[in-house]
Amino acid sequence: MFKYRPAPTVTLTFPPHVVMLYRQTMDLIVESVHAQATEDRSQGYALSSYPPLRAKQLAMREYATRNDALIRRILANSSDREQRTVAAQLLGYANHNNLQIASLVKASRDSDDGVRNNVIRALGVLAQSNRKIAGMIPAEEFVAMLNSGTWKDRNKAGYLLNMLTISRPPTLLRMLRLRTSDSLIEMARWRELGHAQSARFILGRIAGIDENQLQNMTIEDVPGIINAFSKASQFKDGALDR
Repeated sequence: MFKYRPAPTVTLTFPPHVVMLYRQTMDLIVESVHAQATEDRSQGYALSSYPPLRAKQLAMREYATRNDALIRRILANSSDREQRTVAAQLLGYANHNNLQIASLVKASRDSDDGVRNNVIRALGVLAQSNRKIAGMIPAEEFVAMLNSGTWKDRNKAGYLLNMLTISRPPTLLRMLRLRTSDSLIEMARWRELGHAQSARFILGRIAGIDENQLQNMTIEDVPGIINAFSKASQFKDGALDR
């Protein structure tokens, strides 16, 4: 089961201008979608091609690199869920180190789904930017999240685990097959490609489908992915795991 941490009880807050920066950034994300902006994640944090949003993201980067200790404290301890949500976003823009990743991983069990959403997205961007950083993220912490009763959890966990299975680590793939098969198949059948594609990739990797072939199959042949996964799982359950 995917269990949440109890909500913190300490009064800790950012200065008002920091919360306003976050709110303005969220509003501009909607504008950037309408403007069909792209997003650069190569540095481990998101930078939009939409100039107004990019300016706010760079302001978050500047604040986060100077105040990472405060951000981590608020994320872990503030009783105010909006403050923790802001902290989750800002921590993704901080300097990359073990403390950043450990704090984000711990906050992935926050009781508020908005906090969890920002945390997993930050980890996903980190994983996408650099394979070495991806290897520092304990993937097993997010397997149970695929079985969450909350759609946002499943969507974001799929996104992160898609990034973490690109190198096809056998232990992780086996864990996903044993613990999340039903959830992955259900998610792979979702109608919206952007919501379903991560699960399709994960199922295909478990089945051993070539990555180039899998890229096309996630769009054109979902039944083929599920069928290959089911056959591979039957073989493994019958011959390899006994």
